[in-house]
Amino acid sequence: MCITAIGRLGSVIEAPTESLYLHVFLDAGGRASKRRVWGGLACVGDRELSWLARKLDDLKVDLRECVEGSGELKGKHVPTSIAKELGRHLREDDRRIVFWATWCSEMDDPVLASLRTLFSEFLSSQKADSYRLDRGQIDDWFRRIESYFARLKDVNRHKLISLLQHLKWLGDEVRRTRLGGQLRSVRVIVDHENFPDTETCAVLMKEAVAATFQAAGMSYRLTGSAFRQKAIEGTISVDLAGNSCKCKGLQYVDILLQVVQRQLPGFAANGVNH
Repeated sequence: MCITAIGRLGSVIEAPTESLYLHVFLDAGGRASKRRVWGGLACVGDRELSWLARKLDDLKVDLRECVEGSGELKGKHVPTSIAKELGRHLREDDRRIVFWATWCSEMDDPVLASLRTLFSEFLSSQKADSYRLDRGQIDDWFRRIESYFARLKDVNRHKLISLLQHLKWLGDEVRRTRLGGQLRSVRVIVDHENFPDTETCAVLMKEAVAATFQAAGMSYRLTGSAFRQKAIEGTISVDLAGNSCKCKGLQYVDILLQVVQRQLPGFAANGVNH
């Protein structure tokens, strides 16, 4: 498993407790059953989202002949030099935005194989505290999620685990920068991945995201109710059916991800490479 990143989330100015909104956009490249590279973009606050939108709109003007009828500018049409410039702006313009990419060579990568086993054991070990009056409801929920993961085909387990491993890097970064306690919500949008029973998969992922950010310092008062809600509800929300045509964050990820893919052996990417 390899990682590259550019940009930052932290700030020398500490925000009030539970005041910041974290927006996360995720997309993947490569073959789902074999080589897989994930790209992610995390933005602290709506101000950074507006900045991303302006940058993308300016790029669409410069590359208007490459914009598709849907209004989307796909990364494969963006020259590497221009895409790299977009990445440098994350750092040079002093934004609170980070782009990161993770990749593994094969589905049987030792790190991912170990994670699949650990995650399966984690799900099977989950149960409600004995003092809870609603423990039956909670235990039923855990067993449903455990059963879903057990029934997934290997290729979909690989996709899900590589996605969770990708998000773990972000959780570690939030903990390193001591941002967790300042977070009020985390919103995750993943470009459509065709998981079976998308809603159940999103709920499973929501539990993992809640645990990741709670470990990074986010308040249990905000993360602890994740299991009671639908995937796109609450302070932790996960959307596994993101539409890049309608989401500028996903388009930005696609552009930066192309730079990574064009430089990785075995991760062939179509498009402009100059």
